[in-house]
Amino acid sequence: MVGKLNLQFPDPNIILIDSIKSFGNILPQDSAYTGEEGYLFRVANSCTNGYRINFILRCYDELDSVWLSSVYLKVGTALFTTGIVYALDTPPGNNNRRLDPGEECAIAIQLRNIGYGNGYNIYAILKSTDTSLRIIDSIGVYGNIPAGDSSMNLSDFYYVYASPRIIPETPIPCTLKIYGDNFSQILPFTITVGELRPCDPVTDGFYWVYEDIDTFYSECPNYEWVEIRNQGVRLDLGDDETRVIDLPSHFGLIKYYDTYYNQISICSNGWAAIGYTTRADYSNTPLPSQIPNHLACSWDDYYPPTGGGIWYYFDSLNHRLIIEWDSVHYFSPRDQWDKFQIIIYDTTVRTINGNNVILFQYYSNNYYLSNTVGFQNLTGTSFINILYNTQISRGFDSLKQGRVIKITPNPPQVSIEESSNKEIIRKTIIPQKKKITFYSQKDKEYTIFIYNLNGQLIKKENKYFKKGWQTYNIDKKLPTGIYLIFLKTADEKISKFKILMIE
Repeated sequence: MVGKLNLQFPDPNIILIDSIKSFGNILPQDSAYTGEEGYLFRVANSCTNGYRINFILRCYDELDSVWLSSVYLKVGTALFTTGIVYALDTPPGNNNRRLDPGEECAIAIQLRNIGYGNGYNIYAILKSTDTSLRIIDSIGVYGNIPAGDSSMNLSDFYYVYASPRIIPETPIPCTLKIYGDNFSQILPFTITVGELRPCDPVTDGFYWVYEDIDTFYSECPNYEWVEIRNQGVRLDLGDDETRVIDLPSHFGLIKYYDTYYNQISICSNGWAAIGYTTRADYSNTPLPSQIPNHLACSWDDYYPPTGGGIWYYFDSLNHRLIIEWDSVHYFSPRDQWDKFQIIIYDTTVRTINGNNVILFQYYSNNYYLSNTVGFQNLTGTSFINILYNTQISRGFDSLKQGRVIKITPNPPQVSIEESSNKEIIRKTIIPQKKKITFYSQKDKEYTIFIYNLNGQLIKKENKYFKKGWQTYNIDKKLPTGIYLIFLKTADEKISKFKILMIE
């Protein structure tokens, strides 16, 4: 029995080299094998992981009987995705194994091989176009990664510095350029910096929300209660009632989610709505709700006939509208009350896109046990639910006396200056072709050692550098690869760097 292997369809990526093999005699109900030296073909380097090769095996015997069989194979190459990111943020880092804003530390990035083929001698170069993440050491070595397995560069970390201006849980776009034996892959991914804390702002993608405890940010509000009882207009609202107020010309329109409105609706149940609505919902739910442009300062079932009433006041001098629920009692328990207010600044208080700034302020903290706090747009497709029935959303603190919440389109700006101390970047090395850049803290002589990854000393040289940024040119011709560079001073201080040489 002889078998001839052919391509089912012409395929420029496949070249058959040895396509005819003898199987010998095959008895009934038996099988045969070509032996160790089977069919031979070459696959083009451009074939991707999982590429299907379709063959036809034509078997014939000495009686000219012919059997046809379809055979297909998949091309197996390594194909990587990223897994966990591990930070070695030992002191002076906070040692929580997470890269946080303001930290400089080593990180390991897991590579998972989801391809059909093995990855041999794998190393990667970490890149990011986001200047808030400074990559100090960009090269990580992984070694061999079999198909279906994973590896981390735990013996050869990357080294990065995250700016303190990064908002916690910001995903930083990065790229790993992965290389190996006859292999390369560019892998986009993100590194998430930090963890959202109650003292950090929160966004729905349009507005940012700041509390008075967000003191690290320039938009952090200060609690300044504005009492308008007997100064503004009292709304004679009954139980579950809403009143629509026209905005006067001296205040102007309210711009909310990029739409202008000339009215505001004020409800007895602790909320207002930008624009017109006759809804008077008393039973609170998590946001989004059915109430359009909902400003839920403290959405609960209140009973305004008991207490100081509900007031509004256009404060022209300070360019703001103030709405106050003055010691309004709850429908149940009737003996409990709370006092809070909404402040809306007119458009003379500038923001990045002209949308108005809104404040929620809380004078008391008697019975915030069954309310909703937050806001949403007209359709409820964009919203932030701050609080629902004592359940506090991530990034927020609990309601308390003297709390103020600020809603603004202005994004965060860290209110401290980032350090310019070169100590932060003294270990910086910038991989370039045949040169390294580093910072020398004072005039001194260095002994420079260059090793390959096998530990062989490639070059040793003594060189004197002045204080400041210095460049060392590697004159020796080196083949493509990764090299370790040690800078040693007379006082035995050693700095270790890596560089990728590409010819």
